[in-house]
Amino acid sequence: MKALLLFLLLTGFAPLTFAQGQLSGTIKDQKSLQAFEFASIAVYNLADSSLVNGAITDVEGKFVVDKIPQGSFYAVISFLGYKSQIINQINLTRNEKKSLETLFLISDLQELQGVYVQGQRISTDFQTQKQSFSAENFESAKGGTASDILRNLPGVSINAEGQVAIRGNSGFVVMVNGRPVQGDPVSILGQLPANAIEKVEWISSPSAQYDSEGKAGIINITTIKGAADGMFLQVNSRIGLPSIQNYENAESQKRFGGDFNLNYVKDKWDISFGGSYQRNDQSGRRVGNVITYIGDTETHFPSNGERSIDEVNYSGRFTLGFTPDSKNNFNLGFYAEVRDRVRTADILYFDNHRVINGQRTAPFQYFNANDQN
Repeated sequence: MKALLLFLLLTGFAPLTFAQGQLSGTIKDQKSLQAFEFASIAVYNLADSSLVNGAITDVEGKFVVDKIPQGSFYAVISFLGYKSQIINQINLTRNEKKSLETLFLISDLQELQGVYVQGQRISTDFQTQKQSFSAENFESAKGGTASDILRNLPGVSINAEGQVAIRGNSGFVVMVNGRPVQGDPVSILGQLPANAIEKVEWISSPSAQYDSEGKAGIINITTIKGAADGMFLQVNSRIGLPSIQNYENAESQKRFGGDFNLNYVKDKWDISFGGSYQRNDQSGRRVGNVITYIGDTETHFPSNGERSIDEVNYSGRFTLGFTPDSKNNFNLGFYAEVRDRVRTADILYFDNHRVINGQRTAPFQYFNANDQN
C-alpha cells in the first residue's frame, strides 16, 4: 500500500513540479544599442490575460522568466521613457526553454515648445512665536477695515458687537508697524482701511523685545509704504445691498463707506495723510414675554418692537517719517477717530395683565422709546 501511494505521488505530481518552461532574451536601445538594466518583462496567458510570471534585466540587458507552464502566451516589455513592446504568440511545450531574439525599445520622449511657470508669494508664514498673514490674499476684505481681514484669520473671532477675541481671549495688544497704539483696539481695527495693510502678524508668544502685555499676545499690523519717490493716492469705496429682512424697522439700514490714503515720498521724507468713513447699520427686532410669580399672583409683560443699531465710524490720520540713514528711522503720527453707535429699542408692551387667584385683571399697554448712544 505504501509503495502504491509513493508511486502515485511521484507520477501524479511530477508534471506540476518539473513541467515548467523558460523564456529568455536580451533588451537593448534601438538607437544606441546599449543594453537596458532593470527593464521589466511580464508574461501573460493568451487565453485570459492573467499574469503568469515576470522578471527584470541584469547589467547586460538579459532576462530569464522561468516557471512557465505549457501553453500560449504573450509578453510585455517596458522601461521608463520608452514605448512598451508586446511580443505575441509565444508557444511553449512542456519543459521547453525558448530564447527570443534581441528585443529593441524605441524612445518615447516628447519635445515641448516651452514651459510656463507661475509663482505666488507665500500668503502665510508660521513660526514658533508668531503667525504672519499677507493681507493681499483676502480679496473679500478689500474696501473694508482691518477687522474684515481679522475675520478671515484662523483662531480669530469677532462677535456682533465688534469685539475681537483670539482663541476665545480678548486680552491682546494692538501694534501698528511695531509700535503700540493708544485707545480702544476695537476702534483702531474698525477704522484702519484694509487696502492700506500689507500684512497682519499674530505674536502668540512675544519675545523679550516686547513688554509683558496681553494674555492672548500681540497683533502687529504692517501698513503699505511707498515703493519709490513721488506721490501716491488711493481711494476706495464700499456699498452694501439693501437688507433682506427689515424687521419692520422705522428706517431702512444704511451700509456704505470709503477711505483715501495720500502718501508723498521724497528722499528721506515720508508724509502720509488719510481718512475714512464707514456707515454700518443693523436691523433687528425683539419679541418677548416676561412672566413673574409672587405668591398667588402672575404678572405678564408681552412685548414687541424694534431693536436696531445705527453705527457711524470716521477717522483721520497724519504721519511724518524721516530716515536719515539705513540704521535710523523717526516717525511722528497723529490719529483721531469717532465711533458713534446708537442702539434703538422702541418696545411696545401690550396686553399687560395680572392673574390673581385665577382671576385676570384688566389689560393695559404702554410704549417705551429708548435710544442708547
